[in-house]
Amino acid sequence: MGRITIGTDNHNLLVLSSDAYWEVDAGHRFIRFSGADPAWTAALESSDVFRAALGERRPFRDLELARRDDGGHSHWISLSGEPVLDPGGRFNGYRGLAKDISAQKRDQALVALEHSIARALASADTSNAGLEAVIRAICELLGWPVGRYFSVDEAGAVLRFAQGW
Repeated sequence: MGRITIGTDNHNLLVLSSDAYWEVDAGHRFIRFSGADPAWTAALESSDVFRAALGERRPFRDLELARRDDGGHSHWISLSGEPVLDPGGRFNGYRGLAKDISAQKRDQALVALEHSIARALASADTSNAGLEAVIRAICELLGWPVGRYFSVDEAGAVLRFAQGW
């Protein structure tokens, strides 16, 4: 039987198993990032966690990192990588795969929010205390510094502040 070899030009096969393929040189500068949003390269280059993982010069798996886009939305990526050594064992950089895990992170956050809201409502003494606890849970999840609830004042045909955190 013949031997199957995957050359460096066939990195597209690797991308099929993930959302992106990436390579950095010995100075940890990106030399390839294909198959995903290019905004990740700047986010990763400025990430202390990513640089620390590269600095260890050991393989790593499922390193989860987040970045915020211009609209303030969080995007998550899971990275795996391995050092690249020349035939003499000298470090030449890293290569690895990345997967967008934003949907999974959002799902996890929503489940945590549901539990938090259920606990808040179950332990609230009044409806106002329950409403404040719900507003707080939502604000903490989304990173908002304040939350407000307005109710309809039908007599005045306006919205009026009712509760906040």
